[in-house]
Amino acid sequence: MCGRFAIAITLKEAEKEFGIKKIHETFTPSYNIAPSQKIPIVWNGSGIITLGTSTWGLIPHWAKEPKHGYKMINARIETLEEKHTYDKELLEGRCLIPASGFFEWKKTKGTKVPMYIHLKDRKVFAFAGISSIWKAPDNKETKTCSIITTDANTFMGKIHNRMPVILQKEAESEWIKPEYHDKKEILEIIKPYPATGMNAYEVSTIVNSPINNNPQCIEKLHS
Repeated sequence: MCGRFAIAITLKEAEKEFGIKKIHETFTPSYNIAPSQKIPIVWNGSGIITLGTSTWGLIPHWAKEPKHGYKMINARIETLEEKHTYDKELLEGRCLIPASGFFEWKKTKGTKVPMYIHLKDRKVFAFAGISSIWKAPDNKETKTCSIITTDANTFMGKIHNRMPVILQKEAESEWIKPEYHDKKEILEIIKPYPATGMNAYEVSTIVNSPINNNPQCIEKLHS
């Protein structure tokens, strides 16, 4: 599962990291992103790497009501593999969701300790995401997205049994290539992120509330 994350970089850094050539909407650094908030996403629009924003919580194209999105912040890779429910989003709405790290709450001695998980050698990375444009009865369009999750690797398994799909650098451009139209071929792009490339540390319980959104949220609690 992934229910909170941070993107502690600037727009300029994101442009360089992901090769962004077109900007629909911009963003500012955010240190405690929660579901239903607007988040930056990157996609390939006819060969042009584009940055925009999307509401975190997928409303599938077939949904009759927008409330579905509050439940769909994560898309299990097993569901994408086995069912056809989200085929349209997977085939047509693949996106990168930039992040500096994410939060998970580790059960320790009857309490839940907030942990900040990040990569050892990369300041920013991308979750594999899917997105959709949902049209309301009044024809108003809402762009929403979801982070794909998978079984935890050996590192994350000590904290939680699930983890978001983190794309290895060379797979980022492949994930958003519009010419892929075979579901099996698309899902083969996703590889387990190496446990040796990840790190984590305890952070303040101020992250328990999404009201708190400042650099202190990702500061190491104990030196």
